[in-house]
Amino acid sequence: MRVKRVFCCLLLALTVFGSPSLGSSLPKNVITIQKVELKSASGEWVTVIEPDRQVDLLTTIPRVSFINNGRVPPGGYTNFRLTLSEIPKDRIEICSAKELEDPLEVRKGSFVSVSFSMDREGTLDEVEVIVDQRELKIPSVGLHLRSPRRAS
Repeated sequence: MRVKRVFCCLLLALTVFGSPSLGSSLPKNVITIQKVELKSASGEWVTVIEPDRQVDLLTTIPRVSFINNGRVPPGGYTNFRLTLSEIPKDRIEICSAKELEDPLEVRKGSFVSVSFSMDREGTLDEVEVIVDQRELKIPSVGLHLRSPRRAS
């Protein structure tokens, strides 16, 4: 009877959370937000935060927020890059397909937030970037996704 109960619980867990990816201990709906970067007007990518935070897409809105304590140099930023991974060998970078015509102005003390919506199959719907009072929503058609190769 106990074996039957354990099996039923395992089956229920796999149904609700999805089966794990091959080679991974994380369920399919769990991703890791590895880092957020902003692109300066000079073209340099500045890492603003590396939360290495796991997010369950079924229960949580994937979001990273922080107050700029001076880590990000004040100025205008023309793009963002969000790096995600499902398992250690699978990584994806998401950014705006084109540079922002009206740069995001970041200063010391600015509130910065990046969030996105994605379905269980991994289809990206939209990315939202907020800097202080400015809110920028970029639909999936305005995004560029790439899977860079990782060094072994």
